[in-house]
Amino acid sequence: MNIKNLINNETSQEEYLNYNNATVVFKRLPHEIGGLITRKNDINIIIINDNLDDTNKKRALLHELCHLELNHTYKYKIVDNNYYIYENEVDNYIKNLNFD
Repeated sequence: MNIKNLINNETSQEEYLNYNNATVVFKRLPHEIGGLITRKNDINIIIINDNLDDTNKKRALLHELCHLELNHTYKYKIVDNNYYIYENEVDNYIKNLNFD
């Protein structure tokens, strides 16, 4: 199961999150942060900025789900000085998604 299955409505968001042992929560974050992903007790926690409008919440969620799919939760911490490498990898992954 991958993100294309979710976007193409071949699986539900709940099924996708369960498959990836993930949950989504909405919290007020600083304006410049759309979302973030972290791991706690082997659960992937995706936090989306509750201050965003619906369109930008969806964009932030897609971005964070790509981090999940690319296994970035295992690769880096917020203090990693190479975070931009992972951000670029996600941006390229989204650009290269081909939908049926």
